[in-house]
Amino acid sequence: MELSWKGKRVLVTGAAGFLARHLIPELLGRGANVTGLSLEKAPSQNPQTKNFSYINLDLKDKNSLKDAMKKIRPQKIFHLAAYPDKEAAFENTDECIQNNIQGTLNLIHSLDNTSYDSFIHIGSYKEYSGSKIPFKETDALFPISSYAISKACAEMFCRAYHQLYGLPLILLRFPAIYGPEQPGQNLIPYLIKSCLSGSQLKLTKGEQKRELIYISDVIDALLKASLSRKAHGEIINIGTNKEHTIREIVNLIINLTNSKIKPAWGAIPYRKNEIWNMKGDNKNAQKILGWKPKTSLRQGLIKTINYYKNAQGKN
Repeated sequence: MELSWKGKRVLVTGAAGFLARHLIPELLGRGANVTGLSLEKAPSQNPQTKNFSYINLDLKDKNSLKDAMKKIRPQKIFHLAAYPDKEAAFENTDECIQNNIQGTLNLIHSLDNTSYDSFIHIGSYKEYSGSKIPFKETDALFPISSYAISKACAEMFCRAYHQLYGLPLILLRFPAIYGPEQPGQNLIPYLIKSCLSGSQLKLTKGEQKRELIYISDVIDALLKASLSRKAHGEIINIGTNKEHTIREIVNLIINLTNSKIKPAWGAIPYRKNEIWNMKGDNKNAQKILGWKPKTSLRQGLIKTINYYKNAQGKN
């Protein structure tokens, strides 16, 4: 029987981001008292309810963070905040170190006197970056960007803190996530918006393969992980076990949108740190969390396309 969320004090960092926009309403719908924390100012679409509060705070600000945690006293933490990935491999190294590593450590330390039962850290398949497919949690890591390296380092600190101090830290790694409300610079919204508007679609040759996961499956995994004692200290891949070439993804979106667009294949060069294959093994997610993805790529894309069609109509 699933634990009741009613009255649970839940902290969500990165509260202005894509993941949080889906997670927070789900938590509120289950009766949780949610505090969103973000460096960004509160988005206009934030929930208007007494069970939700928003704090504009930088994770690098140790003193303010400690004061906030004393007041919030969260029982569950979803640490979604991160300095985002960039195309160039090492253009944002300082920001990644300060935000993704130091920010994570500051958050953990700010909870020293707080009795919480789960702290979920979000990682990425980009930490693997190897050619051995599928990625397994026991594989040696070979991250090749500042973002991926910082995520791997933060994970190592989390695992060490769990082993040394018994902290209920849970480490989830995801492939590329997509769905409604995702920022337009990401691949899927860029493709969909281009197809719907008929604007020019500039791409690489599209030979690289990607694993994609729909947002509702991600939220389901986050909730299940936060309720699992068996997950404490574990690294768990949350994925679909399926990968598709960029060409396949683009052609499917063109087909689903009935677009007449002609992609400019090869108009953009491959990155120096290009990852050619991205497919993870999700056996641990099934075993530890009892989780499996429910949404196929086609189903997820149809839902996402419908969202952007409706948004386009409103605008």
